[in-house]
Amino acid sequence: MKKIGLIAIIISLLISTPVSAAQFNRYEADKTSDLNKINSGNAQLIELLVDFSSSMSDTVEVTKKTLVYILPKLDKKKVALRLFGGKYDSLSEQNSQQESTEYDKCMEKLKKIDCDANPVNDRECRKIKASCQALNKNVNQRPSASYIGVCSATKLVASFAVNNSSAIISGFDKGSVYGNTPMELGLREAVNDLGQWSNRNKKIILITDGYETCGGDPCAYIKNLVKTNRRITIDVIIVGSNENLRCLSDATGGKYYKVDKNTLIDALEKTFEVPKGTADKVRKYKYVDFDKLDKQQKSL
Repeated sequence: MKKIGLIAIIISLLISTPVSAAQFNRYEADKTSDLNKINSGNAQLIELLVDFSSSMSDTVEVTKKTLVYILPKLDKKKVALRLFGGKYDSLSEQNSQQESTEYDKCMEKLKKIDCDANPVNDRECRKIKASCQALNKNVNQRPSASYIGVCSATKLVASFAVNNSSAIISGFDKGSVYGNTPMELGLREAVNDLGQWSNRNKKIILITDGYETCGGDPCAYIKNLVKTNRRITIDVIIVGSNENLRCLSDATGGKYYKVDKNTLIDALEKTFEVPKGTADKVRKYKYVDFDKLDKQQKSL
């Protein structure tokens, strides 16, 4: 009789606590809401990926000053810094030029043709562009390394560590802004950096003001990546008005911040998930667009 009573109690509990079948469903890979569920919560690993191409001087300076106040608040997260584009004086200029020579020659050849002039030119440009992209792809697929060539420049200047504010801040001084924007290469190398941790949520914070200028296709690369790697989120901080990189945050369930140099600080606080006002001491140094100011004065 006791056994019968125990069985009855178990049955009644099961009936009174229904379990939805939806709880057992897998996330559908193509839904942004599902990506947000997969990548929800604080990322344990964060790689800051900063564009060091020619136009980024002011943005880099504001970012560096802001991180002085933000990074000490991230004591439970491992953070790394990778730069792409730019020059790295500690590397061999001769070796880097040899690595990028063929690609650079290909791009120079493309620039000499007026692709829109006629159908013949258009076909020729398509062929040359495909050849250039193939050369760039070969560079991108090599093992992670420190490059310096015009379209093959990227370097991990601060490795993953907890409480490594000083390493990251000093990492900004290991490069100087220069040249083009090899964005797909930077993303590929950042993914490689994160690859050693297979079962942890990871976040890339991309800071840039422009487009891919080295023949790569960052959107296509990331859309293909998420088919097999669902644990990487990309937050994009774009300084300017273009929308061409929203694809990166959309594909990975990350956030997209379109800012100017005065609101960059707000975006950095949000993406690192620290309280608003953490970097208030930097806010008093407002960015002044001297080119715009000069044009206004001349119009008077």
